[in-house]
Amino acid sequence: MAAALSLVITATMTLISSYNYPGGHALALLHAIEPSSNVSVHIDTFSAMTGVCRFGQLRADWVYDKSEGLDLDQFGNFTHLLTSDPKPHSKRGFEII
Repeated sequence: MAAALSLVITATMTLISSYNYPGGHALALLHAIEPSSNVSVHIDTFSAMTGVCRFGQLRADWVYDKSEGLDLDQFGNFTHLLTSDPKPHSKRGFEII
């Protein structure tokens, strides 16, 4: 009985803790909605700190970039941005999802 209860509690806490990684969820969503192979993704610091890691970079035909200190004009080189501050980029043609 105690082992079963422990298993249920562990599974529940694992599920709850998985929601602490919004960057990882954003990357998984991008993989789910973008079928193209010619994709370059910029990953900002917040996204990298909240779940985006090499294990989530599933597409060998995509370019993933974590460069820091870019000017707003340099983001035009990317097809997609994972960012915690999308507003400045929406004015430059990026769609906020």
